[in-house]
Amino acid sequence: MRLLRFWQVDAFSTERYRGNPAAIVFEADALSTSEMQTIARQFNLSETVFLCAPSEKGAADYRARIFTPGREIPFAGHPTIASVFAHVSTRPEGGTEIGGAVRQECGAGIISVAVTAGPLLTLSAHAEPTVTTHLSRSQVAEMLGCSAADVGEEPAEVCSIGLPWLIARVGSLEALQAAIPNLNLIDTVCRKHRAIGITTYCVEAVLDGCSLHVRTFAPGVGIREDPVCGSGNGAIAVHLARHLYRDRPAFFYKAEQGLEIHRSGILHLSVERNDGDGSLTVRLGGQAVKVMEGHLEI
Repeated sequence: MRLLRFWQVDAFSTERYRGNPAAIVFEADALSTSEMQTIARQFNLSETVFLCAPSEKGAADYRARIFTPGREIPFAGHPTIASVFAHVSTRPEGGTEIGGAVRQECGAGIISVAVTAGPLLTLSAHAEPTVTTHLSRSQVAEMLGCSAADVGEEPAEVCSIGLPWLIARVGSLEALQAAIPNLNLIDTVCRKHRAIGITTYCVEAVLDGCSLHVRTFAPGVGIREDPVCGSGNGAIAVHLARHLYRDRPAFFYKAEQGLEIHRSGILHLSVERNDGDGSLTVRLGGQAVKVMEGHLEI
């Protein structure tokens, strides 16, 4: 029997039992892919992360393998925040180094995460090519369980900062809160368009300081509703830059998510248009807190 240490970390929150929980398994190099998937199903969280040695010594601080209950994925926001928090909190010298950066290797490459006061952990990513789906407002409404009049006029698009999400805007906070998603239809449509799931938003909020309200559904990878989705919020930032905020060279905002399932969290986002090629740089930040720790028996 082997024992492996794990933490459970709530990302995008400073309060325990809020935000999005991720399980972090340390020193996981000896585990097979099958064992990792089994453990992820056991935790049954949106994502479980297995921290391993980097593929090339010195290229990164660690290598993260990220699993949903259904499959391995190359990148996700909240497990990245949770992993960096766990990494800096368990360094031999101890504590979070303000002003430093952590390099995480994952399926999407090397992700650099800045550590600032709070600590606020911020990752930077470039927007990937966006694909317009040509879904009608009534089709989006059928997926979300709302009326077509509640769906924004902007096209539903597959946007990505490392993980592709189908993004659609809902016109009001009331309509988004009341949405009852058709999970089977979401799975079918998202598979067709090669998206991990659908993330939808409105430009209203409940919590002070926030300007967007967000919900995420990814039944195809075993996530009925994700509490607080980092990669989905990054994809929303791309959608905003292409439509509602297309005339702004840069913008910053805070988004809220998870209120409907009692896991409220806050994300800090900024977007900059790069000179010359017009590409977008998205920065996604949040805080985290440890909830529990223990050992897995393997």
